[in-house]
Amino acid sequence: KQWYQRRVRGKMMHLHKRFAPLTIPTILRNNVSKHTKLNHTQKRFLFDSVKSLFGKKRESKAKLKNGQIQIPSAPPQPMRLRLHKTEWIDNYMWLNNPENKEVQSYINSENAYTKECLKDMDALKKELFDEILVRKTTRLADVPEKVSKWIYYQRLGEGSYPVYCRKMDVTDAKEDILIDQNELAKRFSYASVEIIKMNQDHSMFAYTRDVKGTEEHEIVIKTFDSDKEEIIPRGVSVEWLGNKVLYTIPDSLMRPYKVMCHVLGADVKNDITLFEDNDPRFFVDVSRTKSEKYVTITSNSKTTAEVRVISMDDSFLQPILIHPREENLEYYVDHRGDYFYIIT
Repeated sequence: KQWYQRRVRGKMMHLHKRFAPLTIPTILRNNVSKHTKLNHTQKRFLFDSVKSLFGKKRESKAKLKNGQIQIPSAPPQPMRLRLHKTEWIDNYMWLNNPENKEVQSYINSENAYTKECLKDMDALKKELFDEILVRKTTRLADVPEKVSKWIYYQRLGEGSYPVYCRKMDVTDAKEDILIDQNELAKRFSYASVEIIKMNQDHSMFAYTRDVKGTEEHEIVIKTFDSDKEEIIPRGVSVEWLGNKVLYTIPDSLMRPYKVMCHVLGADVKNDITLFEDNDPRFFVDVSRTKSEKYVTITSNSKTTAEVRVISMDDSFLQPILIHPREENLEYYVDHRGDYFYIIT
């Protein structure tokens, strides 16, 4: 302990004077070898040493809580609940509804309180963010993938988010931009792109995006020669079936359980149900076989799977069951030529 006291406290005070403010991980990283094994007493001493250096900042935050701004508090609203013949009182069940104006007001007050408490870190956050941007270069963000005569890839541009692009597989080909997530970030306060699927002739594409930060996605359908968007309000996975779009929708617990079929240009309210799995253990997904002749509808639990297929030429949209589900049997299906290939 005496050795650590001389080594750590002396150097930490020296570093604190030269480079303040420093974060706790930075101080420990600069003064303790990654090969050093600390016992509980040594770890406790390191923590107390760092705490003493940052004590002034911690006191200012405590004063801020007690004096300058009121700490938000969610008032209890007792609600009687019953499940499995058991009853109990939940004082905060009302917070489960994000559409409630009272809930939104409470969340806003929590955010304002957090922002006020951490405002002395704003300069440091900006410094770190700017440093990260400087280190980023315009480069590929993943390995390009060739599909048909096109090469698809994403790159990091001038902004903070990826740009999804494609080129013809020829020399000096012109770049087409599918989605610039930086532009989405300007349109919405939050934007996350999850899945991108091309149609068979690569003239259109569909993608899922979350623009609220709630992990509830909408499906956007676009062509390359127009900025017009066709939007399906809710969806999890998406796939093309000729000139139609198949997609899954979630239940109240965010479990994708139903496959819908959307005809381009039609009202979403008229979309038809192709498949529904009401077993809460199973999650439903749609995808296309590598032959691009079939779309698979897969129901997956942790240990069991069941697959149905729909032919691209099937105008009746009848899913065909490959093999009924068996407990503890997982299998997946692909297609080539005259055969389905089943992987178990």
